[in-house]
Amino acid sequence: MINNSSHNWINNNKQRLRYYKRKYIAYTLEDGIIAYNDELQDLPIEAKKIKEHFVVHYVNPLMFKTRILPIHFKTVKTHD
Repeated sequence: MINNSSHNWINNNKQRLRYYKRKYIAYTLEDGIIAYNDELQDLPIEAKKIKEHFVVHYVNPLMFKTRILPIHFKTVKTHD
């Protein structure tokens, strides 16, 4: 189940998350990013030192790729 407000936090902070590509982050809605690490096993230990409740998210590098969508043109002819 995805919390709608945490999903909004990710979308609103995409520019800040570029620094954390391929890393796991722990964040709270009030404080922002409280810890980050390359390994998921070590992250909760670091984050629990700061806050009791937090959300863990993997920052996927594909989140920042530019996608070029194809445009199809069709000719329009008039017939008698």
